[in-house]
Amino acid sequence: MLAIIFKGSFFFMQVMVAAMKRTSADGRGGSIVNISSAVADIMYENHAAYMGAKAGMNHVTRCVANEYGRYGIRANTIAPGLTITPMLDGHLASGMVAAFEKEYPLGRITSVDDVANTAVFVAGDDCFMTGQTFHVTGGLTLRRNPTAAEIAASIASSSSEAG
Repeated sequence: MLAIIFKGSFFFMQVMVAAMKRTSADGRGGSIVNISSAVADIMYENHAAYMGAKAGMNHVTRCVANEYGRYGIRANTIAPGLTITPMLDGHLASGMVAAFEKEYPLGRITSVDDVANTAVFVAGDDCFMTGQTFHVTGGLTLRRNPTAAEIAASIASSSSEAG
């Protein structure tokens, strides 16, 4: 987790900052957008290494924004909640997603389009923000992730309804 999530994003930002500084003679700099997770700020059982690595990445992103803003370099993070991706497909019918949806004030799980649309905005030249974490969660961070017991109960309920 630390090697991929934290070190990977740290080294990526180092390379990007160096490249953007060299080309920032026009003062435009550039935009770095990292993808984090809502669990950097809210709890999710048995995921301490993942949560810590994402929280560390968020903080280093803020450091980059602070230190290199004078070069026109912006650095922000997008922190989605549970997101409907092909990796999640096998869990859609299991009841797991239903356990999460109960905690989303907007009533649905994050889509890849939600994340992509945010990334396009944040990376764009019209975005006058830096050092921010954009929670693309349908309001999940207002509440909480379901517990392991709640997820298990939702899966069991879904299985009994299907059977």
